[in-house]
Amino acid sequence: MTLKFTRLISFALVCLMISSACSPLYRSSIAHVPVMKQAGDFQGGMGLETGSTYINAHYAFTDYMYVSASGTFWATDNSNHAGGEAGVSFYQSDESNCLSIGLLGGYGNTNVFNSNWGNPTIWDPTFSQLMNGQYSKFSLQPAYSFFSDRADVTFSFRNTFLYWTQISDGTGDSPGLEYFFEPAVSVRAGSSYVKPFFDFGLQIPIYRSFDHFVVPFHVGLGMDVNLSLIKKKKEEQ
Repeated sequence: MTLKFTRLISFALVCLMISSACSPLYRSSIAHVPVMKQAGDFQGGMGLETGSTYINAHYAFTDYMYVSASGTFWATDNSNHAGGEAGVSFYQSDESNCLSIGLLGGYGNTNVFNSNWGNPTIWDPTFSQLMNGQYSKFSLQPAYSFFSDRADVTFSFRNTFLYWTQISDGTGDSPGLEYFFEPAVSVRAGSSYVKPFFDFGLQIPIYRSFDHFVVPFHVGLGMDVNLSLIKKKKEEQ
């Protein structure tokens, strides 16, 4: 393991510990974008992402389109969340680059007990707030990847429009539509079949319909598996 990769993993673990201690009402989904080359490509992954577990799968049903599905879950002493999303992406690949545009829809349910985070009295040690809600969301995610057989780097620029279908925080706030800009960089390195995965992204609230704490970044660590290559290898044996 190289020194640079060791430092990257150490940085990711520190970010995971910091963000896991926070209790946001909404946490951005991992911005994983698979590198698809042709119809029949099938990839899956699982791991940790800012204090939550995630699992995802992607399948290219034509040379230009693939479908995706993912889910996340976290539970701590003062919060829990479960959510999922699915959608379709359009992609164009050559020997070393892949451009894609994804259209994703999702739903989530969250319960949070925030201490010292909920409103402008952030430094008031006596302040606490119980919040729970449900939301639906739509994301537009353009991305560009550079890849080889052993590694790839992806830059994604997710735009998420989130609508609170239900919220309860005891403040009388009226929930509604919110907009987050969620750029991210993703790195995978390993064999053609299995690659460790690292993701770092920002969660920038462009517009919020009511006051709630937002974690400004998210980090993901996991393992990606090229299921189509594994299946092909088994068929050839």
